[in-house]
Amino acid sequence: DKFLVSDASDSGNLKYVEKQYVSSAENWDGWKLIRDTTISTGDSYITLTGLFSDTYENYVINFMGLQSSSAAYVLMQMVTGSNTVVSSSSYTYAMYGQQDDNTKVEGYSNGAQDKIYIQPSVHRNDEHMNFQMWLSRPKGIGTYKPTFHSKGAYVQNSGTKITSFHNAVRFDSTTEVTGFKLFPSAGTFNDLQIQVLGGNT
Repeated sequence: DKFLVSDASDSGNLKYVEKQYVSSAENWDGWKLIRDTTISTGDSYITLTGLFSDTYENYVINFMGLQSSSAAYVLMQMVTGSNTVVSSSSYTYAMYGQQDDNTKVEGYSNGAQDKIYIQPSVHRNDEHMNFQMWLSRPKGIGTYKPTFHSKGAYVQNSGTKITSFHNAVRFDSTTEVTGFKLFPSAGTFNDLQIQVLGGNT
């Protein structure tokens, strides 16, 4: 496919540009949109499978407008190639945040845990949370064990403080990862959109 565009000069000439060179939601600066999902209100979790493949080595996941029915932590578990949710003690993580009054908040696994805590403190249920996650080679190669990290912002439940955070996670397994399960520590989801993009940049 091609698009007809005008010349940059005042000559009035027209030229064609191939579709592959035009940025879009499906092809943005080398990143390919793989999945765009909106959760239904009242769902207690969302599980996405078949996201990661040998086609791309790097992935970006946008979690937008997350709101839960109760004040909660956001939790995650990995899904392996057999579409199995890994609920065993396979995750280690560390996170750090800073609030608008310069208060520091931290969280860490202190050994392997059966789920991942995304943010270091509980978020308010009447506010929305946004964060972005980066994964490289989630399917693994040989003895490689996937690591990934996130950053985002939310309003803490206690004191109504805007909080900026980042985290790092290690999945202690060489089994290929193809997706994830996301769920609140309390209540259900009210709102959430997830976009998954892949690229080799």
